[in-house]
Amino acid sequence: PGIPSGCQKHDLIRPSLVVLFDAVFDAGINDVVKWDLYWTPMRFPAIHNLARIVDENLLKEAWALCTTKKAKALSSRVVSLLRELKARTEESELDARSKELFADAFEYGIRNPLDLDFGVPHTKLVSPNAVGFQFVVRAIARRTRKGRRKGPVSIKIDRQQEFNKTQIETHDLVTAMAEGMRSASAEERALYFHHPLLRDMDRKDLELKGMPIKAPEVSSTGASIGLQIVDLYLWTTNRLLKGQALPVGMQEVARLFLKDAVVDNISLEGMAERWRQFEQKLTAFEDLSDEQLRMAQANVEKHRVKVAGLWDGK
Repeated sequence: PGIPSGCQKHDLIRPSLVVLFDAVFDAGINDVVKWDLYWTPMRFPAIHNLARIVDENLLKEAWALCTTKKAKALSSRVVSLLRELKARTEESELDARSKELFADAFEYGIRNPLDLDFGVPHTKLVSPNAVGFQFVVRAIARRTRKGRRKGPVSIKIDRQQEFNKTQIETHDLVTAMAEGMRSASAEERALYFHHPLLRDMDRKDLELKGMPIKAPEVSSTGASIGLQIVDLYLWTTNRLLKGQALPVGMQEVARLFLKDAVVDNISLEGMAERWRQFEQKLTAFEDLSDEQLRMAQANVEKHRVKVAGLWDGK
């Protein structure tokens, strides 16, 4: 299925939606989820479909259960959440195959709540602040490559009581990934670069070239002219993204730094665009041969047999 109509009402995607999707539909832990629903661009329409059956209250409950450190003690709440999601799936207007895949995934979790990925040891690592900081670090790497700068680039971050530790840990994780990429064998790198979910992404982004390797320095805004400029940049950009007018004196300043600016985010609209780009590379349904259609149907039936066997075994 393609991206369903009417699913882009959420401008910026809620982190709880993606966290819930990862907790339930990870094909590595949920035995009834097909690998391609999670590890290929098929995940994008699947997340849109999930957005169609949740509401504010369910997302709040999902976030609480996905970020708790006591998932085992709260397994009954996980089961209640999944039962509600399954009921909504069956009553929804999703296409028949999506209904089947979703209902099976939720049923597996109802039977095996502790197998799913609810609960994290460090809740702030999945916070919007930490996720956003990953975008910042990768953007710095792209700027470093573009400017052909050599040597480590430093990052100065505003002193925040709640998130500085998480920002530093996020930087350390991305740094470890960059170092691992540099030391990986050619075969390992090829497997990574040709992963179905990543193959259309910029290779230098995947290699994390230009990644800042120096630990971030925490400073107060009052002691750093750079952080003061960042505050000005963020204030200006935020107003423009919201369609709000800038004071006359700020318009020229905005033109100076926004001419080379880029906007990045995690959104349903962005996922829809990635899906459309992928879909354009696929053979149109009406152009599929009879043999290809038989192979596709055989694949579906094989998966149904697998699921039925799991239900019989449990």
